[in-house]
Amino acid sequence: MIPSNYIDTLKELKNKISESRLKVGFAVNAELLRLYWEIGKTILEEQNLSGWGAKVIESLSSDLRTEFPDFKGLSVRNLKYMRSFAKSYPEFSKVQQGAALFKIPSNQSFTFVQQLAAQIPWGHHQVIMDKVKTSKERLFYIERCVENGWSRNILKEQIVSQLYLRQGKAITNFKETLPSMQSDLAQETLKNPYVFDFLSYGQAIKERDLENGLIQHLKSFMLELGKGFSYVGNQKNLLVEGDDFFLDLLFYNYQLHCFVVVELKIGDFKAEYAGKLNFYVNTVNEQLKTPLDKPTIGVLLCRTPNETVVKYSLQGIDSPIGVADYELASALPDKLKAEIPTVEEFEKEIEKEYAELKSSKEKKIDTIREMLVQIKEPKIKEEFSTKVSHRVFDEILRPLRHKIEGNTKYISAMFKEFKLYTGISNKQYNNEQDAITELKEYPNQNRYGLIVRASGFLEAGLNSFGVYMSLNLILDQYKYTVKHSNGDVIYENLYHLMPNEDELNKISDRLEEMILDDIKTSLSNIITK
Repeated sequence: MIPSNYIDTLKELKNKISESRLKVGFAVNAELLRLYWEIGKTILEEQNLSGWGAKVIESLSSDLRTEFPDFKGLSVRNLKYMRSFAKSYPEFSKVQQGAALFKIPSNQSFTFVQQLAAQIPWGHHQVIMDKVKTSKERLFYIERCVENGWSRNILKEQIVSQLYLRQGKAITNFKETLPSMQSDLAQETLKNPYVFDFLSYGQAIKERDLENGLIQHLKSFMLELGKGFSYVGNQKNLLVEGDDFFLDLLFYNYQLHCFVVVELKIGDFKAEYAGKLNFYVNTVNEQLKTPLDKPTIGVLLCRTPNETVVKYSLQGIDSPIGVADYELASALPDKLKAEIPTVEEFEKEIEKEYAELKSSKEKKIDTIREMLVQIKEPKIKEEFSTKVSHRVFDEILRPLRHKIEGNTKYISAMFKEFKLYTGISNKQYNNEQDAITELKEYPNQNRYGLIVRASGFLEAGLNSFGVYMSLNLILDQYKYTVKHSNGDVIYENLYHLMPNEDELNKISDRLEEMILDDIKTSLSNIITK
């Protein structure tokens, strides 16, 4: 039931939409967000005051879209997002100079913090509302979107990887080795753990494998490192008193204005790693750093670093060093494993593709070779016998009859009379049980048949054409053959190879098609006359 104040409310919202559309056709994203917040706020208020339910929102969506057919954002789903938007940011009041006001919790109380939320698209807000629950975390991702220019897909990836919980969590000595402003920025730049979900290695991974993988996926690696990193090189050679030393990875961060040396370790953290990285950092400061650059930072990526051991190892080291864990792609879920072919299946598929490229002559030669190999097998030499005859009857003739009966029901309805017979010993049996009795009396049969007899095509008159067609099953010394009554071979094989379900279906389908072709030809003759 539509509430009494619904019409007035609908009119009010129509006016708001009309007014907003006049402002540069929503070219300004901030105006679109303001409108969506206004609509969402109105829905929330009416739900609280008038008890609006889901049906009312559906009616609201329908009426608004009727009034504004070219406006694509008025679906029921989007109206619910607007409601969530207004509920998530109850103090969103207005847009000022391209910024929106949000209310977030801070120190157990609410304070207004001006954010650049109006600069990210509505689709980004939908993702954040769907996947992020707390205001503080939402604010974090909004800031990162504006700062890094993330697409919606990248935003989703960062939320799934729990960037909010990882950012700034590396174990470092930055407070002791860098000026306060520099140390805070450097700390915030690093993560723990780093998520390299674009790499998947087994237990036998080597450090060089990890390094090469990161270089091969440099774009993804740089995205995970974060804003400000510029790639300098890998295995960067440093010459010290005639000795060569090689850095795993070297970057320059233009926000920190310094070189960043990254060392990769496969195993757990060891105290000696800090000393080695300290040496590399000092060497870069001496050989590469310019007076305009700030002190070089070292980053050690290893597995499960123990915070206490790391802190003790970094004490007394003057170089700024951070230590963080990293995660590679997890094992495939069982469901996905089942969908991925095994090595054997993949090899078979390649062989199949290769076979299709071969010439007709090559294929025939391959077939002959395969047959020569197979013919040496004892089972190939199985000859015709009473046992074989009965097996052919039970595994080919009877299943075929049942399939043909089922598949031709719609055809039988076209005729006054339609019958299917089983042929044995030049006799035809409409009743299958009679055919079985005949086989018991004369067991050594080498020829069977399935015969279709139809007369009086109803649509063309009772005295019109009929159909007579058969499948003949001929048993030779080593093989059986299924032939159409016109002599075409439909299927043949050796006695130890009975047709499977798919092959039986194909034989039945072939007979069905031939019956239809015969009907088509007869009708064509009538039309021609």
